[in-house]
Amino acid sequence: MRNFAWCCLALLAWAFIPSARADEDQGSKPYLVEVSGGTTAALAIFTSSPTQTTFTIESSVAVPLDYPSLDFALDALFTTSDTTGVRISDFSLVPGIQYNLLDSNPRNSFFLFIGAGFSLASAAYESDTHFTFRVRGGKRFALTSSVSYAPFVSYTKTSTLDGEVDLVPLAFSLFF
Repeated sequence: MRNFAWCCLALLAWAFIPSARADEDQGSKPYLVEVSGGTTAALAIFTSSPTQTTFTIESSVAVPLDYPSLDFALDALFTTSDTTGVRISDFSLVPGIQYNLLDSNPRNSFFLFIGAGFSLASAAYESDTHFTFRVRGGKRFALTSSVSYAPFVSYTKTSTLDGEVDLVPLAFSLFF
């Protein structure tokens, strides 16, 4: 838990470091779609069972609804974890709303996603579909007019699994 607190503190510190805006005029033009993705690199904190080994790959596609502040987004997640010898894998699709905050250029803004969808969870040769709720928030740092570094923290709760807080330090957004 202490490492998680330090990681969150580092993420907040990054938020206040000005990023390089390669071409500000071009970077503030509306985009048609944002495609982002990242991995937890095995940094996960569970609300129970702290001895799990977990790996998550996350991706998202967002389309502007009200440029620059509001997007419709679809998150797709694949998570695999090993708990006392039983491998649990789940694939989730979570549609929702993404808010771009505190900057008129979404390529350099804070963001907050809230959504609900379904997960296909598999463990011990059994699989089932479950309701999933997800909140994700972070900060984008514009690297170019079409690429942003976008680390984030997320909370995902699937109805039959423990809630999970993920720190995703390796994430990027591409704007088309």
